[in-house]
Amino acid sequence: MNIDPAVVAAIVDALPPRLRGRLDALVAEGVRVEGRGVALGNATVTIAPVETVTDPEQITCDCLLAPRCTHRAAVALSLPVDDAAPVSLGAAALAGDVVRLTAEQRAVVDETWRNLGQLLQVGMVRMPATLRSHLTADLHRMRVHGLVVAERGLTGLLGDGGVAAASSLLFNLWQLRRADEVPADVLGRWRRAYGDVGGLSLRPLVAEPVLTASLFAGVQVSFVDADGEAWHISRVLPGGAGDVAVRYHGPSDWAGLAASPRELSRHGLVVSGATASPDGRLGGGRKVRAALTDAGSLWQAVPEGHHVITGRIEGGGRSELVVAGSRLFLGDVAARLGAGPGLELLARTRAEVACLARGEQLLGVRFLDDVVRPPEELGGVWWPGLDRVSLDWVGELPPAPPDEPPPAPDQWTATPPSVALVVGRWLERVLRGGAVVLQGDSIRADVAWLDRAGAGFAAELLERLRCAPQEGARRFDGTWEPDPEALALAWLALALY
Repeated sequence: MNIDPAVVAAIVDALPPRLRGRLDALVAEGVRVEGRGVALGNATVTIAPVETVTDPEQITCDCLLAPRCTHRAAVALSLPVDDAAPVSLGAAALAGDVVRLTAEQRAVVDETWRNLGQLLQVGMVRMPATLRSHLTADLHRMRVHGLVVAERGLTGLLGDGGVAAASSLLFNLWQLRRADEVPADVLGRWRRAYGDVGGLSLRPLVAEPVLTASLFAGVQVSFVDADGEAWHISRVLPGGAGDVAVRYHGPSDWAGLAASPRELSRHGLVVSGATASPDGRLGGGRKVRAALTDAGSLWQAVPEGHHVITGRIEGGGRSELVVAGSRLFLGDVAARLGAGPGLELLARTRAEVACLARGEQLLGVRFLDDVVRPPEELGGVWWPGLDRVSLDWVGELPPAPPDEPPPAPDQWTATPPSVALVVGRWLERVLRGGAVVLQGDSIRADVAWLDRAGAGFAAELLERLRCAPQEGARRFDGTWEPDPEALALAWLALALY
């Protein structure tokens, strides 16, 4: 059960000003919506038996102040925001590589930027109901006017997507504010245009986990044809990290197939009546039919930008694998999904493998000898972040190599992990607690530590964030009014570090 953001805005905006403070207090106490009836004190709020609340009249209250009461507004603010498709595509068509923003789109961007600046000032924990109402109204207007990337980011932020969603949203808004014309992918598109491509004979390439800042999760299975062109089947829906495995193992019901993405990634496909978007994403219309075939020899042909490295595993750890002198690194999503320990185990096997990579990112491992024996249903292939490696895969491991001497200082080219932890900690604190957390000596200590650790630029950005609340002006009564723009820019700069 969820709610259209326009309904939230309508219910909250209808409240008299004298009730706004009471609404903030009620929401801060927490409202549990577990059924169609919600008891709040002596009042009962009733929600209509619908999956998505699309009309304010679908939420009613039996108190004397209804319908302009805090009880209805508190329940509306406590329901998850609907992430359905927009009302319209807006005035700007995404026909070319560059699009000009309409006046309506620019107004939505500017208003959302101001509201996010206010959010960083007060923090998500203490966000007043009126500000949440403004943000949900912004979400509705983004859907109406076709601001797709921004809408995904704001959906994630309102769904408690945290720093990743907030930084993605702010960066997209910053891109939209700085020019009258922007690349089409900065706006995004709601639906891809699919065209007929006829029959296809495909071999499996890779299965990759998908986890976005806007709270979408799932898996994408890629295939390749005889010419080395890539084609993709995606199963990505609203969700979090825990939903990736469910969608990887669950049936996909694509083109008449009941196979899971795990099975699809280990079989070839013969597709008739295929449709696809310009970026190679296969459609699953009623006329599309597919059948599974034998996978054959993997990675005989790979798309441009991909390459295969064959040889013996020479070492590695939780973030990298060294094969035939090449260092391949685990992707961010795979690492977040817990692929590190499995990679560390495989690094000790010294097995003969073939690795699929995109640049330096490890996408998949195929085992060429009996040193590593994955379950038969995996077809001798490991997809990082999707398949769980266990001790049953390996026999007796070779002895661990002796401790190596520390590298020379000129080899320390990677950013120390602790620097990222310090930066991320302050981003999270400001997003949750607001500008007030920047007061005190702890942030000064972290600035000094970053400088001593050799991360001078990170120290400079954190110092800017510390000083951002000091920018502003005096009101007519002499009180200080901080500049939300300065805090938003300083927070974004640190998030992009």
